[in-house]
Amino acid sequence: MQFHPFGDKNNKSILALYGMLCDWRKFRDLLKPLEESSYVIYPAMTGCYDGSGDFVSFADECAQIEAFVLENLDGKLDAVWGVSQGATVLTELLARNRIKVKTASLDGVYLAHQGKMTAELGLKAFLKMQRNGGQPSKAMQMVSKLMGLGKEDLAEFSLMY
Repeated sequence: MQFHPFGDKNNKSILALYGMLCDWRKFRDLLKPLEESSYVIYPAMTGCYDGSGDFVSFADECAQIEAFVLENLDGKLDAVWGVSQGATVLTELLARNRIKVKTASLDGVYLAHQGKMTAELGLKAFLKMQRNGGQPSKAMQMVSKLMGLGKEDLAEFSLMY
């Protein structure tokens, strides 16, 4: 995991945990105004940046966050914002209770099993990507548009591929 902090360390601290297939820089573009009044930390999760090792587990990601917060922020965060996969990491982080988090915001946390059909559809989509040399199928492109993703966002599917 890499940590990318911005802003004055003496201000309130915010940890921004992004969702699957996202890049920390997209979150920075969204939250950049907060850097004027806060110390914002954008971690690049393992497996989501060039030269990274493979993702091991959410527990491993949490251990790395805890080590960073203990070393750099006396074990305390004023706020953590977790979206999708980031919310799942945040849930694990809160359950471990090894650092203090004053305010937590979870958006799209995975709490319910999505079902066998969803897993089968996802597998078929990625097998089709494999046959297409890593290119998302037309159906996946259409679904991505419905999810609010543009053409530039489709490149992130290559991270999973």
